[in-house]
Amino acid sequence: MKVLKQLTIVLMVALFAVVTITGTAISAKTIKLHHLNKDDPFDNPTGAMATVFKSLVEA
Repeated sequence: MKVLKQLTIVLMVALFAVVTITGTAISAKTIKLHHLNKDDPFDNPTGAMATVFKSLVEA
């Protein structure tokens, strides 16, 4: 029982460390999508795809 409790505490600390490090790493990244057309989604399909991609990434 004592070993199980210690293992649980170690796993919780490790999970907390991974979540903290991952959250910091994710917030520091920037994704850029480049294309040659205008960003107007009503003007061309590339602009529409870029707009949908942006909304999916932000969600």
